[in-house]
Amino acid sequence: MKHRFLLLALLLGMATISVSSQTQNPSDCYKYMQKAAKDGDVLSTLAYSLQYIRLDPGSTSGYFYYGNANMNRELYWNALSGFTKILDMAPDYKQVYYNRSIAFGAVGFDALQLQDLNRALDLDPDYAWAYVSRAAYYLKNGEIDAFWTDTKKAISLEPNSPYIYMNIAELHRGEMRYDSAYHYLNKVISLDTDFAEAYLNRA
Repeated sequence: MKHRFLLLALLLGMATISVSSQTQNPSDCYKYMQKAAKDGDVLSTLAYSLQYIRLDPGSTSGYFYYGNANMNRELYWNALSGFTKILDMAPDYKQVYYNRSIAFGAVGFDALQLQDLNRALDLDPDYAWAYVSRAAYYLKNGEIDAFWTDTKKAISLEPNSPYIYMNIAELHRGEMRYDSAYHYLNKVISLDTDFAEAYLNRA
């Protein structure tokens, strides 16, 4: 994992050199990194995060932006290296457990995905996103009672999250309850008109 992180640093060498020549102050680097992430400029976010890690290696912030930027690029092993480094320094960082669970799920490490979701919920029993993700995990693995337990909890905490109803639509579609699945897909779209997957499934 460490070698993957170093390889990415080399691949981004030119961008990092460019950033380095302009940004030696950690505070400025943090602002540029934050702005790049907000603007959706993933490559600049990666370059600034690597620079920030060099300037302030004891801070979790560089690793956080590094991990998230790699998630956006679907470079999940790199994301895992960043998130794991954060948890070495800050073992009670609930959002990082949640983020890392998504990366673990993407590379097929289901047991570690569930472990991180459970840890996030241990730290915050009202963490709605973790319930939504764990419900999706249970659905994928056919644990329907557990799916409904987490789904009902998520609804009580975040009733307007379209991802909750997307999960329910997926369940009903798998059960060939197409009218009900269609109803929930419409609900997803009513909550998020840009939810492309809901339109695709409804079609």
